Amino acid sequence: MSDFGRTNPSVIIIGAGASGTAAASKLYQNGIENITILEAENRIGGRIHSVAFDNLYIDLGAQWCHGEKGNVVYELVKDLDILKDDTFVTNLYHSSKGVIDEEFRNKIWEVFKSGKKAESLAKSLTESFEEEAWEDEGLAQECLEWLRKWALLNEGAFSWFNVSGRSDFEHCEGNLRLSWDGLGYKTILDILMCKFPVGRHPMPIESKIMLNKEVCQISWDEQAVVDCADGTTYVADHVIVTTSLGVLKNYHKTLFYPTLPQGKVEAIEVLGFDSVGKIYLHFPNRWWNDNFDNINFVWSEQDLEKTAEAFPHGPKKEGKSWITAIFAIHVVPKCPNLLVAQIAGEFVSEIENSPDELIIRGMGYILHKFLEKQHVPDKIIRENWYSNSHFHGAYSFQTVASQKRGCSQANILAQPLLTVDGKPTLLLAGEATHPKYYSTVHGAIQTGFREAERLIDFYK
Repeated sequence: MSDFGRTNPSVIIIGAGASGTAAASKLYQNGIENITILEAENRIGGRIHSVAFDNLYIDLGAQWCHGEKGNVVYELVKDLDILKDDTFVTNLYHSSKGVIDEEFRNKIWEVFKSGKKAESLAKSLTESFEEEAWEDEGLAQECLEWLRKWALLNEGAFSWFNVSGRSDFEHCEGNLRLSWDGLGYKTILDILMCKFPVGRHPMPIESKIMLNKEVCQISWDEQAVVDCADGTTYVADHVIVTTSLGVLKNYHKTLFYPTLPQGKVEAIEVLGFDSVGKIYLHFPNRWWNDNFDNINFVWSEQDLEKTAEAFPHGPKKEGKSWITAIFAIHVVPKCPNLLVAQIAGEFVSEIENSPDELIIRGMGYILHKFLEKQHVPDKIIRENWYSNSHFHGAYSFQTVASQKRGCSQANILAQPLLTVDGKPTLLLAGEATHPKYYSTVHGAIQTGFREAERLIDFYK
């Protein structure tokens, strides 16, 4: 390496999400300032996407700070008094029986939390419910179908047969549902760049970000050469790739030259990455009272099997309508006319590709079915993560196949690729490369710091 390379190393970062921004800020703080950040979208943030709404921000992507102890997000903001408790009771509403009583609801959670850890999530939950004595066996099975969707939202998966029943994921201790009090998760990006709170001396990270730069090839054998779809080429000593696992799954064969080592390819292919849905529902009038918190929809077996007949509009699978994928609605703090619907499972892709008018009509049907309310949203706000080729999904999960390998596939993914003289040319970061905090923003930020520190140590 030239003396110039050692005194003024250059780094390209692919992606201006939480991980890429964290890497850039750590490098800059440690004197590595020759940084170029290439972002395929027309905005920064990646899977953090806070949008303005009625003088505040709502999050179309990552929404909550999950936990406190050991959570880098919490550590960065804990003294700023901006995180607010957003926990709520999970109210279950049955399509023909109304509200499910608290005792039964609590038993469902107890069985879920203390249940068996079998090979797959499907087997874990099914066997746990089968081994329990229930007053109402039929209702328990109907609640299991709701819990399947709740668990798939948690994992970011389409099928519970694909999700491992055992995982290496670790929760950070403390409150697992801390919201941004109308500021949006984008605040963490401003904090990383020293733009928040007002009065700090900002780092010029944003000036190093180039938007609408879709990368089509990364050459990494001697130096990092990055070709973009617009015909531009960037050259540096190192490249840190922070794209989603979904992007790696879809494009790794053509994205990297030379192709990635077999172990890394297998890690990419064996780890899971699907998607979930979140749709904000705006109503012309607030029809719910202050005691309204959230509602989770439990379908009777009879109603579930007839949904495609009762609501024949839009996608259907195995006699069921897409509306069955909408399993919960919640209030949105500080937004009096807004609710948010949670979507998980096998219909996510089809719902993304459905027009707003169909979603609005389906939500009106569900509200009438479960609450006997004649209220229909007048508009919706959403982000289609799975359909967007810059993401191809929401967050990673451990599959049955990845767990069978016996060693952390995330750690394999995170190993840097070196030149013959030992220089780490290609480095990978992002939530999917964290062995225990995958699927989280704090995991993504930690991996950005990790790869930045790898380069900082290399130049010491």
